[in-house]
Amino acid sequence: MTAPVRRRAEILAFGLALAAAGAVGAGAQEPFSHETHDPLFPLCEGCHEVGPAGATLYPPPELCGRCHDGDQAPTVAWSTPAVETAYEHPVHGPETGVELSCTDCHGAAGGVRLAVSSDACASCHVEHHGESARCRLCHSPSPRPDHEAAAHAGCAGAGCHAAEQVEDVRFDRELCLLCHPDRAEHRPGRTCGRCHAVGQPAG
Repeated sequence: MTAPVRRRAEILAFGLALAAAGAVGAGAQEPFSHETHDPLFPLCEGCHEVGPAGATLYPPPELCGRCHDGDQAPTVAWSTPAVETAYEHPVHGPETGVELSCTDCHGAAGGVRLAVSSDACASCHVEHHGESARCRLCHSPSPRPDHEAAAHAGCAGAGCHAAEQVEDVRFDRELCLLCHPDRAEHRPGRTCGRCHAVGQPAG
């Protein structure tokens, strides 16, 4: 076989292989779309039941079959993925004292893929005693000494945390609003320390 003939044969074989793959794949099921189903099930819990730690959060095939019965909607071959993450949603629920919705971690409702990114986790889970840690984002208020305005300058010595941790705290707006939520509308977008010295009342 000459080189030009061999080249044409290779191109023809490649074209036939593509056509065959298209014919086989034509009947393939499209991936699930949250965007399509969101108007029918506006709440995540409509399909995803939050159960005990490690329980599956994928809907059972029977749930999909209620609509996808061949009459209301085309049937689908749904099975739970073989690999699932044993994730403890209860650890991130009301027990922490933090109100979270599904979309706080899983992205906007109606998204096509709602996998959790490492950035979503890091938005709360910073170095536990690091400079940027916001304790009350995860730890609900518990019995603790009253932190008066004068305590901003240093620890009262109750032994709750090391003095250097208090001295190194950055008193930015987010941190100030944890104790002064009534001041949230006061000069939004500004840094509290621009007008108020640390340790002085916000008056």
